[in-house]
Amino acid sequence: NLNIELASSSDVAALFGHVDGKIQQLIVSGVCKANADKKSIIYVGGISAFNDGEIEGCRSYVDISGKLELASEEQTNVFAGGISGLNRGIISICQNYGAISAENINTNSKAYIHLGGIAGGNRYLITGCENTRNLIGRNGQVRAGGITGLTSSNTNDGTTTVGDILNCKNIGDIIVETSHI
Repeated sequence: NLNIELASSSDVAALFGHVDGKIQQLIVSGVCKANADKKSIIYVGGISAFNDGEIEGCRSYVDISGKLELASEEQTNVFAGGISGLNRGIISICQNYGAISAENINTNSKAYIHLGGIAGGNRYLITGCENTRNLIGRNGQVRAGGITGLTSSNTNDGTTTVGDILNCKNIGDIIVETSHI
């Protein structure tokens, strides 16, 4: 019964802030809220905010929501996912059963919102995973996907890898609403 609300001094919200090892067969339920009023990069996930390790055979029933209330000239990036906010490791055979939403309150500010049923952003590997719930992004430059909102390359120690998604399934709706002036 996870109940996390992002503190104003923090940029991560999840059961585990940063995973650099291995998590297996974990089931998490509850609520994770990220309400930001400052310029930063925010990572929110049901299990990890930021994954550099391996998450395998886990299930998240965590409802994730975010509200951004920034000044007009400020910019922020949000990475929110049912399993991990940002994945630079391996996520395999995981399921998300929690709803994910993020909204930019001040439509004059710059919000880059990355929503994914499994990971908000993916830079390495997501395989054999499933998202069953809806994703809703409002008022910003929203990238939303049933598995991940953004897949990009990752550079570690001079080598480059491309984020891969293999044998995954999404059955949730993806809703993007934008009302910029």
